Amino acid sequence: MIKKTNLLFFSLILGAFLGCSTKKDWDRNRPPEIIILATSPFITKGGSAVVVFQVRDENIKSVFIQNYEKEVFFPKIIYGKNIYASTLAWPLYEKKFFAKIIASNQFGFSSTNVILLPNKKVHYPSTKIKIGGNFNSEKMKELGAEATNAFKNELEKYDFLMKSFQGEKEFNISTAAAKPPDKNFQFFPAQPFQPLSNPRISSPYGEQRIFTLRRKAVRYSYHLGLDLVETKNAPIVASNPGEVIYSGYNGANGNMILIHHSLGICSLYAHCSEFFVRKGEMVKAGQIIAKSGTTGYSLGDHLHFSMIVQGRYVNPLEWMDSKWLSENFNSVISNALSKIK
Repeated sequence: MIKKTNLLFFSLILGAFLGCSTKKDWDRNRPPEIIILATSPFITKGGSAVVVFQVRDENIKSVFIQNYEKEVFFPKIIYGKNIYASTLAWPLYEKKFFAKIIASNQFGFSSTNVILLPNKKVHYPSTKIKIGGNFNSEKMKELGAEATNAFKNELEKYDFLMKSFQGEKEFNISTAAAKPPDKNFQFFPAQPFQPLSNPRISSPYGEQRIFTLRRKAVRYSYHLGLDLVETKNAPIVASNPGEVIYSGYNGANGNMILIHHSLGICSLYAHCSEFFVRKGEMVKAGQIIAKSGTTGYSLGDHLHFSMIVQGRYVNPLEWMDSKWLSENFNSVISNALSKIK
């Protein structure tokens, strides 16, 4: 005959076992929960934003973000095991902004949460650029191209020149910027990017360039950065810490440096006359990394400065503006973390 005390003991053990089993089964049959904690107040066409979110699941397998073109990029954990942050980009050529968070667990269940941001559309200017003159001939000399090539017109010379620059391009910027080094979160709070001390803008971001020959449009392109002019061979400064993921000659960009700052944020410095950092080097805020110049397809001594978010070129003016940076990046992350802590 089993004693009452033993029966009670076995009942408690069985109850505890069943309780654990029920909870485990419940976890197995429940998809991850995605909670958006904070976002930038808006996103502008050609611009950037940030999102902070939580994923509730003890058995998480993967967390990623998918954009309008179904490209995938990965957020970074910024607190604990399940608080993530990610930058977002709205490229110039996409009609609308779209991004969604997708999380899956080890048992095959997944969840999706669309990132809702007010969209602001802006108008970007256009300009006409004449093809020809001594400039193309000088750039052919820089590339070491044969001067004996016979060209029917300036357009053929221009096409030859651009193909020559393309042949000198050894590094795919967008691909590298979309898959930066997997570093821990270290880029916060961000400081405004000011690569030159007192520059003027000679060519704006987003400008549609119409290349003409004898007043006829023959080529089109978008300017995916800012052309900044100061003095000849002006010192270029890294305003925020990061890792150099490229330093060298790269086609039309000439001597170029690409720095990853974390959270998929990269800064690019092109047409440099010389540079002082190498691939793999960690740079500090305020460090002089290069000097402005005319290398590559450049009409004069200047710095072509670009900001790249998740592999997409975005408006550098946002990242250079202390107010925008505070309201759309720094405060979004700090407010979300303060609520959690």
